[in-house]
Amino acid sequence: MVRINGPLGTLRGGAPIPRAHCSGCLDGRSCPGPGSSFCSKCRLVAYCSKECRATDWKRHKANCDSQFLKSTWKPAWLVESRPPSFGVYLWGNVPAIDRLNIARNKQGAAKTMDFDLCFAASRDIRNMVQTVNRLPIDYAGKCNIILSDKNPIIPTIQTPERPQRPRSTLCTPHSLLARLQITLYIPANILDDDNAFGGSTFDLSIQGDCRLTSVSDPAVISFSQAFLTAVSSRSAATQSRDGIMMAPSRIDHLHRHLFLLRSTHRLSFLRYRKTGILTPFGSNVTHFTEPNKLMFSPAGVWLAADS
Repeated sequence: MVRINGPLGTLRGGAPIPRAHCSGCLDGRSCPGPGSSFCSKCRLVAYCSKECRATDWKRHKANCDSQFLKSTWKPAWLVESRPPSFGVYLWGNVPAIDRLNIARNKQGAAKTMDFDLCFAASRDIRNMVQTVNRLPIDYAGKCNIILSDKNPIIPTIQTPERPQRPRSTLCTPHSLLARLQITLYIPANILDDDNAFGGSTFDLSIQGDCRLTSVSDPAVISFSQAFLTAVSSRSAATQSRDGIMMAPSRIDHLHRHLFLLRSTHRLSFLRYRKTGILTPFGSNVTHFTEPNKLMFSPAGVWLAADS
């Protein structure tokens, strides 16, 4: 175990990240204590005590001993001495893009400029987040942001005036399974909210004066509601997702991505790919029991690609 001394890093604006969470479990529940010591081998999990580390070791050992943490790991096509199955392409798997790129465009004048931004078909909100986060730290202008999606529940549930927004935002666009309270929260607070769709505006608690506007029409909303009325079991949902995200025919595409990552990042990404749940590495995910219906069609088919 390696003791954690001082802050783990800094948030945007220089505020310190206060602590890591203990990855141990007490009677099947996450330990509420602070993680004061990292695992000395992988440094992906932290514990509040030696007791928590010993209790969690049986679960953590498989990850800590994973071949993907080793510097000698190689993609399958190199191990098997064959050409990779993927081709060369110019577009696809595109990283988040800063749409304004102020650092190279009117950097000084941009600090007080107003912007009207539209992110169309934005189920993945990374471009918006990247653009806003790259604004100058002393930005004093105004941004009007329109974020649209074919399923309007996605941008609507990410608006900041909803009490469960942080957890909902984490689960709904990315995770296979969600907590029971989140699956109950969406229909009760979104579909039954007369003001949830159509021209609602919300102030965002970030630098500058930014506004997020979601726009939908009744036909699209009715289509979206069908997602939440579908019935699917956890096993059926997992099978549908794994058939796409963990398909053997796509192993080379997965390994190409893993090959460019640090060993700890490689294992973390693979853990998310296998579990389908986007949480910090080492988190207790036993309470994620309900299929996330927004990631499946009404017929129960996984909608996301594996790229």
